[in-house]
Parts: sequence; C-alpha cells; structure tokens
Amino acid sequence: MPTTTQTVLSRNLACIGRARPEAARLIASTEPAPDVEFVPTEDGVPSAWIAELGPRGPTRRALASTRRPIEEADRLVEPIDPRQTAAVVVVGFGLGWHVRQLARKLGRHGVIVVFEPDAGLLRRVLETIDHSEWLAACNLIVLTDPQDEAAIAAACRGIEHALAIGTQILEHPASRPRVAWASRGFLERFTAAMRAVRMTVVTTMVQTQATIRNATQNLGHYVTRGGIAPLRGACAGRMAVCVAAGPSLRRNAQLLADPAVRDRCVIIAAQTALKPLLRMGVRPHLVTALDHHQISARFYEGLSRDDLRGVTLVIEPKVNPAVPAAFQGQIRCAADATLDHMLGAGCAFDHGAIEPGATVAHLSYYLARFLGCDPVTLVGQDLGFTEGLYYGPGAAIHDSWACELGEFNTLETMEWQRIARGRAQLSRRADVHGRPIYTDEQMNAYLAQFQRDFARDRARGLRVIDATEGGVRKSHTEAAPLADALALHAGDPTDQTVDDLLATASSVAPAAQLPRQHAPAAAEQRLGTLIDDAEAIARHSRAAAQILDQMRLRHADQPYVNERIGELERLRGAVAARAEAWALVHRLNQTGGFNRSRADRDIALEAGLDPLQRQLRQIERDRTNVSWIADAADALGSLLRDALRTLRGGPPITSEPPPPAAASAPDLAGPAAPPARTARRVGAVIVAPASELSSLPRWPSGATLLETLLARLGHGPTRGTPVTIVTDAPALVRASLPKDAPLDGVSVLPCDAPRGAMGGPALRAARALSACSWRGGLAGATVFDEAFAPAWIAAALDAASPTLDAALVLSPRWPLIDTDLCARLIDASAHDPRCARVAFSQAAPGLGALVIDRRACGDLATAMRAAATHGGVGAMLGYVPIAPIADPIGGPACLPIDPALRDALDHAAPACALDAARIARALASAGLDPRTADGPAIARAISSDALAHPPQAPRHLIVSLSDAPLSEPLAAAIAGLIEPGYTAVTLHDDRPACPDLARCVALARSRGATAVHVRTTAAGDDAALDALIGSAPDIVSVDLVGADQRAFVAGRPDLGAAGFERSRRGVDRLLRSRSLSPSPPDCPHPLPWVVGRICRAQATLDQLEAVHDHWLMLTGAAVIDPPPSGDPRLVALPEPELARRRRARDTLAIDDSLCAIHDLGTPTIDPADPRRSWAGLAQARSARPMNQGRPPC
Repeated sequence: MPTTTQTVLSRNLACIGRARPEAARLIASTEPAPDVEFVPTEDGVPSAWIAELGPRGPTRRALASTRRPIEEADRLVEPIDPRQTAAVVVVGFGLGWHVRQLARKLGRHGVIVVFEPDAGLLRRVLETIDHSEWLAACNLIVLTDPQDEAAIAAACRGIEHALAIGTQILEHPASRPRVAWASRGFLERFTAAMRAVRMTVVTTMVQTQATIRNATQNLGHYVTRGGIAPLRGACAGRMAVCVAAGPSLRRNAQLLADPAVRDRCVIIAAQTALKPLLRMGVRPHLVTALDHHQISARFYEGLSRDDLRGVTLVIEPKVNPAVPAAFQGQIRCAADATLDHMLGAGCAFDHGAIEPGATVAHLSYYLARFLGCDPVTLVGQDLGFTEGLYYGPGAAIHDSWACELGEFNTLETMEWQRIARGRAQLSRRADVHGRPIYTDEQMNAYLAQFQRDFARDRARGLRVIDATEGGVRKSHTEAAPLADALALHAGDPTDQTVDDLLATASSVAPAAQLPRQHAPAAAEQRLGTLIDDAEAIARHSRAAAQILDQMRLRHADQPYVNERIGELERLRGAVAARAEAWALVHRLNQTGGFNRSRADRDIALEAGLDPLQRQLRQIERDRTNVSWIADAADALGSLLRDALRTLRGGPPITSEPPPPAAASAPDLAGPAAPPARTARRVGAVIVAPASELSSLPRWPSGATLLETLLARLGHGPTRGTPVTIVTDAPALVRASLPKDAPLDGVSVLPCDAPRGAMGGPALRAARALSACSWRGGLAGATVFDEAFAPAWIAAALDAASPTLDAALVLSPRWPLIDTDLCARLIDASAHDPRCARVAFSQAAPGLGALVIDRRACGDLATAMRAAATHGGVGAMLGYVPIAPIADPIGGPACLPIDPALRDALDHAAPACALDAARIARALASAGLDPRTADGPAIARAISSDALAHPPQAPRHLIVSLSDAPLSEPLAAAIAGLIEPGYTAVTLHDDRPACPDLARCVALARSRGATAVHVRTTAAGDDAALDALIGSAPDIVSVDLVGADQRAFVAGRPDLGAAGFERSRRGVDRLLRSRSLSPSPPDCPHPLPWVVGRICRAQATLDQLEAVHDHWLMLTGAAVIDPPPSGDPRLVALPEPELARRRRARDTLAIDDSLCAIHDLGTPTIDPADPRRSWAGLAQARSARPMNQGRPPC
C-alpha cells in the first residue's frame, strides 16, 4: 500500500504547479480529505473508497475499480483518437489512473484539462500516490473552481493550438455523482472561454500583435527621428564597453566615469543600467531599448533633458511607446522591416538594419559591432544571480520597490525573492570564480545566443572581453578586469573623441539616410490606404467563406463547384492585388498559417481518399483558413486605425487592451450554453469594524474620515458606484456621519459574523513598521489586508441588488482615496479578464484600493483557515516558497499610476490625531478640497508638507541596549519620544544582556507604541529568554547570523561557538513558548511574530535560500539584512532616495547613553525635553542633502 509522505505531495505539486501554480498552492493549503480508504487491487496499483453521507445515512463510493482500475481506465480513454483530439477536458480526477492512461496516450502532443472541485480529495490522493513521473511527461492543467472565469480563461491561454485542433470532454464515471453539482457550470464557462480560440492574433500570437502594435504606435518617431544608418562604421577600431545592469556592475563601472575613458571608448548601456551609471557619474554615449512592456518607462523616471545631455537612445521600433515618450534626449530608430513595408518607398528612408536583439544587452552588442567597434568589452553582464542578487546596485527597479521597503522588507530580501519567484526555471552553474551560482532558463537561452554570436565574431577575427568579474562563464571571450582592458585597448588620448566621431558621421549622412520633411503626411496617407485594403481583404475573405460553405453543401454538383472555384480565384486575385496589406495580414496571421499547414499535413496523411473526397477536405480546409484571414485583417485594420490616431497627435497606446469577446466558437456544452458575460458588476465595500471606528481620529475641523470618504466616492468618476458599509457597529457608523448627510447609493449592512481575516493585534503588529508602504509588512502584509475581511465582503456582495461580482475594498481610514484610480480599478475588473480576480496599484496607503472578486475572496478565506500566516492579500501578492509566482506588480492586474501616488513621502491613512493634523495641514497649504482634489495632487501636497514640516515624534524609535540597567534618563527619553498610536519601538538587545528588557517593553507599551519589536540573537541564558518571553513584545527578530556554527562564528566572533549553541536553544525556546500561548479570537496568528534574520555575507551566501524560505514557511517572517560594513567583498545595496528620505524623516536610533548614533556628530537626546531634541535633529536632517552622512539607522 502507498504511504503518505510530504515528498510525494511535493513532487506531484511541483509538476502541477508548472502550469497552474494557483492550483498547487490551493491544494497545498487545503486539509486532506479524511474519509478516503486505500485498498490494493489486482492491477498492482491502489484503489480507494470515499465515505459519503447518502440519503439513507453514511455510505461509501469507489473512486475507481477496486479490482482492475488500470483496465477500467484503458477502456475509458480508448475512444480518444490523438489524430483528431489534441485537448481533452477531464471531469473528475478520482485517483488519477484514467488521467495517467490518457496522458500516456497523448504524451506531449496534447493537453489535458482536469476539473476536480474537491481540493481536499486532490490533496489526499497526491500525497499518497506518486503520479509525478507521468505528470512530468504530459501537459496537464488542474482547475478546481467551476465559477472562476478568470482561471478558466487563463487555463486556455497558451493551449490555443491544441484547443483549435480538437477538444473532447471525458467524464469520469466514478466521479460523476460526486462532481455533478459543479460540472455543468464549469462546462458552460469553459465553452465561453473556448470562443477566445477564434480570436487568432489576440489569443494565440499575443507577442506578434504586441510587437506590431508597438511598432505602429512608434510610427511617428520612425518617420521623424534619425536612424542609425549614419553611424555604420563610425567608430571602427574603437573599443566599445557594453554595460548591463547585472549584480556585478558595481565592481568596476566607476572606471567609466573618467572623462578620458569616455572620450576614447564607446559606452553603450542597456536601459536598465542607465540610472545606475548616471548615479556613478558615467554618461553613456548610447542607450538601447526594445522591451515591449510599459513598465520599462520607469527606467527614465525623473531624468531631465540636462541629465541626458550627450546620451542618445537607440530603439527597436517594437519597444513600448511609453519608452520614447519618457526619454527626454535624442532618439534614433533601428530599421524595422514591417514598418518599412508599411510605409513604402514614398516616405521610408534607410534607418540602418541591425540584427534584432533578444534583450537590450544583445542589442547593445549588435550596435557596437554595427559601429565597427573592436574589441567589445562586457560589464555587468552576469547572466546569473551573483551573490544572491538579481539586479545590480542602484537598479531602476529599486526605485519602484522603494515604496515598500522597511524594517522587514529590505532590498536584499526583495532581490532574493525576485530570484526565487522563478524557482521552477532556476538551475545552478559555475561562476567565473568556480563557485555555484543560480541562473534561469531565460538567461541560459540568452547565454547560448551570446555564445553563438561570440563564436561567429571570433571566427571573423573579432574579440570579446568579459570584464564583468562575476556571473557565469562565457565561451569565446577573454576574461580580464576592466582596468586591464582599458589600459590595453582604450586607444590614444590624442585620437578624435567618440562624441566627435558620432557627430561627424551624423553630419555627413547622405539624404537617403535622413528623415524626409513630408514623411508624416505621406505616412498618414499610406495608413489610410492600408486600412482600406485591410477592410477589403476581410470583406473578400468572408465572401469566400460563404462560397466555400455552398461548395461544401453542394459538393456532389461538380459543375456548380467548378463555377464557384472561378469566383474564388477572382477573390484571390483581388486580395493579391493588395500586396502590401496582404503581407501584413499574413505576418499577423501566423496562427492561421500554422493551422493551414497542419490541415495540409492531415490531408496528405489520410490514405484512401478519392479525388472528390480529397477536394471536399480541401474545401473544408480553405473554409477555415479564410475565416482566420478575415479575423487577422480585422485586427490589422484596428492596429492601423490606432496608429493613425497616434500619428495625428493622439496619446500612444502603451498597454495591451483586454481580449475582446469572440464572435463564435465550438460549443462544448451544446446549443443551450449561455453566452459569455461581457461585464461584471463591481461595488465599493467599506469594511468598518467597531474596533476601528472607535479609534479613528477626526479632522481638526471635527469632520469624520468616513464623511470625507463618502463625499469623494460621490464625486467624479466613482459617482453612481454602489457603496456598502459593512460593520458590526451600525450605530457608530451613523455617529460618524452628519445627521442630515444624504446616503444616496450608500447602504449600511450590519454583520456580526467573524471577519475571516488576520486582523487584530497580529495585523497591527505586522503593519506597524510599514505604515507608509502599500506592501512590505510581516508575512507580506499589505495595506489592503487592513480592510480585508472576506466573510464581510462576501456578505456585502450578496446583499447588493443585483448581486455584485467583485468589491472595491475600502477602509474608513482611507478618506482620500484617488477616485480616478478607483474608477480605473473597477473598469479593469469589470471588463478585463486579466484583472477579474484582483486589481490593485502601488499607491501609498490611503490613496489606492483593491478590487477582489468573489472567488478570490473565498480562496483567500480558505487559505487563511488552513494557515493564517500564509493567507490574506499579502500571500496572494507576495512570495510563498512552496508556490512562487511572478511579482504581480509587473502584470496587468497592477495598474500603472502617477509616480507621485507611488512615491508619496508619507501615507494618507490617518491612524491618530497627529496623522490627521498633518494631512489636513498639507491639504490646506496646497489649497486642496479633501472632498474633490485629485489623488496625485493630494500625494504631492503630502510629500511637500513632509519636506517642510518634520514630524513631531519619530515614527520608528530604535533603542540599542547594553548590559546596563535601564536608567531614569533613558526611560524618560523613551517615554517622551513615543507618540501614542504613531511611534513603533525597536529594542535592540544584541547579546542579549539587558537586565531591564521586560521593563523597557512595558514602558513602550504603556506609552501607546503601535508595536514593540525586540531584536536579539537569542543567545542569552534561559532566564534572559524567559524574561523576553514574559515581556510579551509584539515582534521578536532573531539575528540568526548563520545557519551553521561556521557562519555564526564568522559573523559574531564575540559570541563564538558557545553563542551559536545558546542561540539555537533560545530560538527553540522562543518558538515553543509561542505555540503554548492561546491566541485571541481576533488574532488567529500567534504572538509574538518571530522573524528569522540573516545577513547577506560571504559566509552565508550559500545559506540565504534555505534560511529565508524555512523561516518564511515556519513563521511567515524572514529578512535578509545588508552585509556588515566590514565585509571586504560585499557591500550593502544603496537605498533608493525615497527610502532614504523616509528613514531620515521618521527614524531615530539612540543608545543607552542617549546618543543619536546615526546622525552627524552623534548628538544626544535631552531626557528633560526629548521632543525638542528630536525636532532639532529632524530639522538638521531635512536641511542636509541626502547623499551626505549616513542614513539614520
């Protein structure tokens, strides 16, 4: 009999998670079905009985034949013909034997979609029977929710070819009674999703359409900007330095800051390396860009025309149009065959053809060779995750992450999680020093392409120098430090400068390589002609489809058929006469071309057809083909019309539009299947528990926050959105509003049910040290978790009339939400399937919101019941080691916003009177009405006020304790610096040895600290640990130093091997005490939070993964801290400006002698008037440039 092991489950889920990590995550978080009894069979594999409660009492049902389950499975799948069926929808997983036999029959030549609504049964089967061998050898997608339209649509993405070839439903007889309640609804929704297959370009060749869309949206740049043709060979014989943004960039890039180097060498930077180089004082000559996603515009945020003086951006036209729109310097376009074909000889000019790049790094290399450079030297081109980092120091993405950094979310942590989110694609290689290094499949592919390029160029006598000094080894290169490469190849100082070479080449370019004055007008005319031709091709194709339908119906009448063939030839001639438009349609219609080729192959393979039968098959093939062509022509016309609007001055389209509804599709559920829904109902739900309402501050004017929130929702684009206030204290809600306040469209829903969320003290502690961050709390807690109450939200959705599909989740603490952003979130959820499950933004707390649908809400509630630590919105948007997903901030569910909303210096969610007064002052100073002001204006006002008015108290007070007793001056300073409901306190008991730690915790609590956080090595004696436990802090961070004695002693030689043993015993003691403490009803997560911390140091590089992921799964909280300052090889990643500003404004670190230990001159705090001392420090910090002195703490 099989044995239940976690290893079996992990292997099975690893296979399932490759296609649908959501399913793997759900199964992993679900309790296994307890009522399954496995029994042996004659086939040598287990069968099982499942207990059920029938009409006559308890009974049991077999999940497969209890004698010969494999024989039964073979009979079930025998009718499936792989020649006709490439996709099979299996209803009911049972024990999986029928799925196994089907998988062996289809192999990799088909796709199996399994619908099994019982996640508990899946868990029990997959942890008992090892299916991993065949799961790994087939294409299998698991769906569990019959009503999750978004998940079903997502499952159909990527398998369009298989669905189009042929799809069959296979119901598992033993599962039919068990899943009957859900199967019809599932099949109806799957049928609706199948209609998407008819939209060839949108659903099957997304990248092709995105490429053509971006290129046509960049048409204005293409016809008016210079090309690269004048630069061909302009720098022949000069060394080029191609700079990428790999983790090793910091090692040597500063050498490029020497003006003499820039004069003698061509510096070409990938767009990801631009900002880091500019911060180092390096101004590249050329920057390359080709990425299709609008997020790439962030690489240029905040860069002025002066910053980019002397820097030219070279783009492939397929780059997202947001990139050239954001770049404030000179732009050149490489040639694009599609655009040249589209424009024709009348307005095209020689842009200069260059080999297309797979990445910006490849494009940089090809550009260097185009310029005639040799050798080409690589810097920052790691192609691997050197020293536990994904990006190099100062990477532009760090600016995007800055808004979520904090005490428990460091850059080092986010860098590791960025790597681990792609765990399924990771592999280990040797780095240039022979040490193991992670890379991934994508980078391996890039490496292979690079090495092919290098081998080709080496054969031509050209040289490539790898001066990265990190990352993976690269064949066909010479490894050398950048300093040596510059010394040998930088050229003579008397040579003409690179700037002069480039300028001279541009000045002598022939007319054929320059933009033509009449080009924009000619391009408009050309687009108009192509639009007409695309419409004609679509019209002729549909006329051909009608003729082919008649030919099929009257095929026996050969004279009629032959006559119709003549009509088809005339239509074919009319299409061929529009050669330019037809070529564009053909490129766009790659899927249709694939299907035509496959149909030809099927006909050729089918033996025994007489001429008439073969002709009929060809008619059927052509009928399908012309339908695909018509759809592609429609898509081309739409792209060209959009391009024409943009060319005439309209805003560029920078994001992929949501997939449109298909006109028709094969119907799996029969003619009665309902049509696909075109829009979903979304309403606002304000979650207002009594515990929050009773503690809300008011504005200085006396108005309530809830009053302001409702006023904002009633104005602007959210006006008319139904609003439900769900609360367990309706009287408090009424008291929060003026008596005569109209509540049009607003309903108050009393709800006494448990909220089903983390809530309570655990959530307050998790978010206390990330109050200004939308994400980054313990267990990944987000600002959205503060309002997330799945049971209440579900009640509000059900109570609406008609019922709602999704909720815009709000808190009464968010009175200044950006209503324009809220309207966009609602619209995305209602109309875009990619945002159906969840939609959000990176706006600062109090300015943004979350839209979550009913199914996602229920899934999170289930996950939270199974594991409180790994539930909630934080788990959905964060990193979970057992089921990692790509960071959603890079996907369509995260809506792009004004950077002012993301990078506000302070939050807009008042938690105390100090917050309310601060925000009111900011709005008044900017002359803004809180009821109607737009979100970015509010964010800018809050940031301006934060710069002008330092806070009255530190938001984060750090006290470094020693072995001395708590002195009265220190106690007075701590008490005086804490602002109730505003200040969080960290007590750093490093050894630990402070005899009065419990007293310090009690003092901070008594003063109303939002959270008390103790940071320790846990290496004290039992009495010290018991004192720590008894003091009941909210959070305990354990500085693990290292995973083994070697690493621990290397990091803390003062504690030694004995300290390592004491630390491990202390950690065990701390965790055991937590498990023995009962949790209050509103706090399912045990307190205190225990955070495992490890430094990224030389001794721990090989331990980061194991330690971080272990603690994240164990307690929900793990931090990778920056390297210690004395590490000779590793340096801390520089904090982004926003993070530095927030720390400088909010954080005070003192020792027990009252010295402000991270401020210039180490001033002291006056215990008699600590707030006055703080005010002086805060003022001095605000006057000091941010790049001077050490950042506080």
